[in-house]
Amino acid sequence: MDIATIITIVTALGGFEFIKWLANLKHNKRKNEIDEQIDVLNISKELEDFKSKQIDKLEKRIEDRDEDLTRAEQKIETKDLKIEKKNEKIETLYKELQKEKEARHNAEIAKKQTEIQLQEAEFKRCNVRSCPSREPKTGY
Repeated sequence: MDIATIITIVTALGGFEFIKWLANLKHNKRKNEIDEQIDVLNISKELEDFKSKQIDKLEKRIEDRDEDLTRAEQKIETKDLKIEKKNEKIETLYKELQKEKEARHNAEIAKKQTEIQLQEAEFKRCNVRSCPSREPKTGY
């Protein structure tokens, strides 16, 4: 193969551009690999940013739920205290009611005893003063 044939082949393949392409082949391959690595790094950075944002959102939701739970627990404690106070008041009222029932019962007993004493006095009563035949004799 002589030089004319080689020149004809090179010119048929694009001439000087083909020679530049052959010379830059290794450089272009490295450049493409670096571009791919940069793309992968950018994607991984975007993914990390996305994950970080998602984690922040989830942490915020957890904090909000914790605050809601704390508020709900405080409300429950407050209501429990109110219920406890009302229960104590109910107990006090029941005790007062029991005392009133006992007092009423005692008053009923006293009334019945008084009625019995009144009936006894009615039986012992004699309308005639200084009656010698009085039964029972009381000396009045």
